[in-house]
Amino acid sequence: MTRGPGNRWEEFARENAEHYVWTEHRDYADPRAMEAFLEAGRREVEEIMAVAGDRLAHRRTALEIGCGVGRLTLQAARRFEHVFALDVSPTMLRRLGEYCESNGVTNVTPVLSTDWQPGDFHADLVYSRLVFQHLEPFDEIDRYVTGTAACLEDGGVAYLQFDTRPPTLGYQIKMVAPDWALPAKWRRGIRRIRRPPDMLRALFGRTGLSVIDELRPRSADHVFVLGR
Repeated sequence: MTRGPGNRWEEFARENAEHYVWTEHRDYADPRAMEAFLEAGRREVEEIMAVAGDRLAHRRTALEIGCGVGRLTLQAARRFEHVFALDVSPTMLRRLGEYCESNGVTNVTPVLSTDWQPGDFHADLVYSRLVFQHLEPFDEIDRYVTGTAACLEDGGVAYLQFDTRPPTLGYQIKMVAPDWALPAKWRRGIRRIRRPPDMLRALFGRTGLSVIDELRPRSADHVFVLGR
């Protein structure tokens, strides 16, 4: 999440950060909801490592794009020496710091994504889930993918998730309708943006990334596993 819908995501974070990170629940003061929130993060990081782990030359540094409050970050921090966690929202990053402190996690560095320069650090694993699907301007995706290619170590892996479902008539109507006429989950900033997979493959090739594997192609949870 970056400059385009960035102000919107700061608003979301101030309203209800955990809910907008993982919308399965709204009241995260409920311990059961928070338990489910953290458990979902654990499962997702387990999948990331099951897919990418054996391909990694090292497990020194990971970079998360769109970390939110740390649903995945806290789990990645158990598996890497250090995690750099990017997000557009200062409130999300502040909450991430609070979660790290309360869980005794000391190897995470929060980074405001608009301040990030790819040469600032390198990573063995770059990963992102439930983030690129919310970026409406394609140049924002281009920026992150270009940055991923620049910071990925030799022998490193990128695990990037997109929504690549074919556009339906209902989707096309939703994309041109005014926000006031749409349910909250379909409004700009939070709605899912579908991307043609060939467009993404072209971007990967142009930035020097190669597709190693794909999971669940042409779906709302299409994962590209990439190397240099």
